[in-house]
Amino acid sequence: MSLQTGTKFEIYIEQLFRDCGFDDVERNLLYIKYGWFRKRKAAQVDIQVGKKGIVSIPLIYELKYSSNGNITLSENPVDQLLRAVKITGYRPGGIITNKGYSEGLRNYARARKVKLYDSSYLAKLEKKRRSLDGHGILCISFAGKDLEQRIGIVEKEISGINPRQYANKSRTIYL
Repeated sequence: MSLQTGTKFEIYIEQLFRDCGFDDVERNLLYIKYGWFRKRKAAQVDIQVGKKGIVSIPLIYELKYSSNGNITLSENPVDQLLRAVKITGYRPGGIITNKGYSEGLRNYARARKVKLYDSSYLAKLEKKRRSLDGHGILCISFAGKDLEQRIGIVEKEISGINPRQYANKSRTIYL
């Protein structure tokens, strides 16, 4: 996977979440926390939804784009997400991929109560986004399409993103 493809996937998810009504969506955040003896802990968050408030705690998501196949346990996005949760104190939203997950990773995530979202979830969100045309009418591009066709449309959306059109939204937050 190229860095540009990963960035395109982050931009795609950011826009998809916004278009589906998620509030306060931010992408590519770096949290830094200093502990005893100036020991530094850092966690990179791909997508954060919501702002920290008196009664609200943001959700954080780990994103994994795959051009080959399912995401496996060797890539270990579950531990990446849980490390970010521990450092930030935020809630785990889950792990999102454009493909699927190996059985080993599914079992590992289930044991740690981490939600996994795959291409079928993206297709559902894309269907929701395309139905929000202001009149409640489903857009033609998704009407009557099966899941594989919807996933193909999602892949086309991702590949069509030009990262240069979006500001480099990397932000560092000190806790």
